[in-house]
Amino acid sequence: MPIAKKSSTAPKSATKSKSNTPRLGLKDVGITAPKAKALHSLIEQVKQVASDLKDDPTKMEILDVARRKIFEERAGSFYVDIAKGLSLLIKPSSRRYPLSDEAAERIEEIVENAGYDAGDFYHESHEIKMDADSIYERLGGDDEYEQFQADLAEFMHNRKLGDCWEMKSSIIQKPDANRHGLPVEVNMEIEKVKPMTIAVEAKRTI
Repeated sequence: MPIAKKSSTAPKSATKSKSNTPRLGLKDVGITAPKAKALHSLIEQVKQVASDLKDDPTKMEILDVARRKIFEERAGSFYVDIAKGLSLLIKPSSRRYPLSDEAAERIEEIVENAGYDAGDFYHESHEIKMDADSIYERLGGDDEYEQFQADLAEFMHNRKLGDCWEMKSSIIQKPDANRHGLPVEVNMEIEKVKPMTIAVEAKRTI
């Protein structure tokens, strides 16, 4: 069963509004320059550390091992003991994220080439968003808005409110589809395209 994504999106204005965020001085907020500079430096350090951690090679190695362990042993969270009182907690997320068109096509090819039906593991998820406040104002009150609620499709066609709504579709893993039904190597290939989210936390015990 193909899982190719088909989407329809109403046109949007590309105009961006200019920021009107006010700028205050240190006197306005009652903080001295040394304290403000120290805070600024600390924030920059945290940002740099977060960047370094994201691409840390050791973390990448642990994540590779974790992914294989998850699919080979159907494992969930687990600890990696380092030394007395020190360990890493590996926590895979159960949250499912939509795939891009490119990722959906690549994953479908991987699964189908392995002899499985991609539709058993992924499906097309739909989402419709509307600016209800703008629709209400354009219709001019409760009566017309109630008619809109009663028959959405006909209303959108007749009233030409295409710029007030948006319909999206995306490919996402089925909530009841366990990827353990696929061979480990197939899952590892999928991980190269759309890796699962796995948290690595540093733990310390006394």
